[in-house]
Amino acid sequence: MALKCFKRDLFMKFNSKKGVSTAISTLLMINIALILGIIVYLSAQNVLGSFISSNSLYFQLSEERLKEKIVIVNARFYDTNDPSKFRFNITVLNLGYRHAWISAIYINGTDVLPEIALNSKGIVWNSTGKIQSQIDGKYLIVVGDSLTFAFRPNAEMIKDMKYDRIVSITIATSNGITAKEHLHITNYA
Repeated sequence: MALKCFKRDLFMKFNSKKGVSTAISTLLMINIALILGIIVYLSAQNVLGSFISSNSLYFQLSEERLKEKIVIVNARFYDTNDPSKFRFNITVLNLGYRHAWISAIYINGTDVLPEIALNSKGIVWNSTGKIQSQIDGKYLIVVGDSLTFAFRPNAEMIKDMKYDRIVSITIATSNGITAKEHLHITNYA
């Protein structure tokens, strides 16, 4: 009989229409929302922290790169095989706010900068005509100045150049700034 009364009381408790008081349910909801908010905040701190630090590095590098600006102001082909003359000249101007190091010159995708120092196949001079030498394979171009890279006819990529061809030129700095130009070699005066 006692077991029967216990079952009936238990059944009545679960089937009663009485609910949890509104004050207790409000406190429970506030606590659950607070705990979820803390979990979201802590996970966001880690994700946002790494996101912000990686983007600040990107923007810092972009700001540094904006200080460098180079342009190709002249590219000229001379049809000569005379080794005492230059067959191809490229003049680069530094319009940026700081000095730049020219680390590569690509003609049709091939780096020809090493050709200059190799067996006197080329020479570099600035706007005043002063001969420039390379430092660690790069050439310094100061702000507001230009460098002319001149290649002799025996330079590897230059000796195959002819009229009525299009030449793709890309100049790159050590910071990754590039200047690009396409030159249509013509025989017109």
